[in-house]
Amino acid sequence: MNRLLNMLNGKLWGVAFASVIILLTGCLTGSGKGGDYNVGEEVAPPLGLSVGEKVTIRFAGIPTPPPPHEERVRDDGTIHPPYLNKPVTAEGLTPPQLQGKLQEAYVPRIFSTLSITVITEDRLFTINGEVIRSGRYPYVGETTAVEAISQAGGLTDFAKKRKISVIRGNGSQITFDYEKARRDSQLDPPIYPKDIIDVPRRLY
Repeated sequence: MNRLLNMLNGKLWGVAFASVIILLTGCLTGSGKGGDYNVGEEVAPPLGLSVGEKVTIRFAGIPTPPPPHEERVRDDGTIHPPYLNKPVTAEGLTPPQLQGKLQEAYVPRIFSTLSITVITEDRLFTINGEVIRSGRYPYVGETTAVEAISQAGGLTDFAKKRKISVIRGNGSQITFDYEKARRDSQLDPPIYPKDIIDVPRRLY
């Protein structure tokens, strides 16, 4: 009888130990779907320029282009680029949209040909953790997390690919699986100005 009880106790302890191991493994590695981002899960923040943002306009494509023009979006939402008779509304436009608007204003009315680039130095996102080149990067237009990580040289060998975090400028946070995002664009979250991508280090 005692032998039977000892055998039963041993089996119960074995089951309990196995359950603990499974639970710990799940905590360390994460579930397959728990951290996946899905397109449409969140509302995109406004990406247009706002009052006070610094804008740099660079000209090229002609022998003697005008010097770069820098100014901040004024209280009325406009900027005053050189050679134009009236201000240009910038508030609410994305940098590529403003770039196209300026192109139409300059060519062909003032210049027969001209290349214009709009740079917004205040628009940055950050990549921390297990990437080759962590740091701050300029936001130049529509970018996804996978593309942003590529700009940073890619992941290191120690990156925990299944649980990469994106912390939004408003403080909200999402996670995604890097390999799944590479295969399916629906699982690749967009990156916006002031976002922080945090790539954790795997434990083993």
